[in-house]
Amino acid sequence: MNYFTKESLLSIKNDIGNVVELNFNNESSAIISEYGGRLLGLFPKNDNYSLLWINPDIKKSSK
Repeated sequence: MNYFTKESLLSIKNDIGNVVELNFNNESSAIISEYGGRLLGLFPKNDNYSLLWINPDIKKSSK
């Protein structure tokens, strides 16, 4: 599955390393990897899928 919501991406943060969540307002946010500052997900609303493609095997590829 390649469709990640913010909640599903944050639920695996222990597997992908430290992440930072930047909130732009009450609805929009970005998830950034602490390792390399990679933008992992861009969410226009909290319950939407990421606007960016996320590797379905992110747990393995981010380490």
